[in-house]
Amino acid sequence: MSAEPIPRAEALLLVDVQCAFMEGADAVPGHLALQASIARLLARARQAGVPVIFLQNDGAPDTPDAPHTSGWQLYFPAGRGEYVLFKTEDDGFVETGLQALLHELGVQCLALCGLLSEMCLAATARAALQRGFEVLLAHDAHAT
Repeated sequence: MSAEPIPRAEALLLVDVQCAFMEGADAVPGHLALQASIARLLARARQAGVPVIFLQNDGAPDTPDAPHTSGWQLYFPAGRGEYVLFKTEDDGFVETGLQALLHELGVQCLALCGLLSEMCLAATARAALQRGFEVLLAHDAHAT
């Protein structure tokens, strides 16, 4: 009996990896280790040439990730040819065009990392599974 092969991610999806949660007073616990883990994952995705997609949360006014504030900015800037989609719901598929983009890119299996584990990351992972995508969740590249 042979083991099932581990699927290879065809895209990397970074969920709400924004300055408010990665540095400063509102940073998640263990943010320094998280920064390093996500940086390694992002570097590997870029080296492999797989699509990189950033979901950027537009928080409500007076929240740490309110649009166009320093906390709203992406912690890791998107590179040339990478995608940035803006969202207002926990589920990153709601009104963002994410599903259409993944289909356009031919992605069936995606790796997820980011914030917050029990909110936006979990909602987006569940939504991806419900839509028939395979999901890989890097155990050391998400936090809350």
